[in-house]
Amino acid sequence: MSVIPATTTFFSKSRRWLPLAIFVAIAVVYEPVRSGFTLANQSRELMSDWERVKGAIFNLRHIIAYGLLCLLLAVTFRNSRLVTAMAVTFLFSILMAIEQSFFTTGNCRLRDLIPNLLGIGLAAGILLIGRFFSSRLHRFKTSD
Repeated sequence: MSVIPATTTFFSKSRRWLPLAIFVAIAVVYEPVRSGFTLANQSRELMSDWERVKGAIFNLRHIIAYGLLCLLLAVTFRNSRLVTAMAVTFLFSILMAIEQSFFTTGNCRLRDLIPNLLGIGLAAGILLIGRFFSSRLHRFKTSD
């Protein structure tokens, strides 16, 4: 009797997507819960002065959140589609900004996309550095 490897079952594939699904669900539900599900049509801020942009660059909450999301997507896609993971993360950040414009506690500001891009770029850098060193380590082990 042959045993089916765990890597080919449905549950192993869904387990790979589970952390990403939890992260996205929390992100999507966070703003409505924070506002008490109170809808409000807020203005969208598409232009900003330089001082506010400089302040937004160091928004660590955005940098960390979107960096983690990009890392989760890259791991979920098995690191083979880093550009896809980066694009999906950036599109998700745009959707979150639009979602924030519908609730009383959120702000739809174009300048918030700058730290999102920084987080995505840092995550991509971490992944590329990791790939570089893992390939070097693999070559070093096989050369012995």
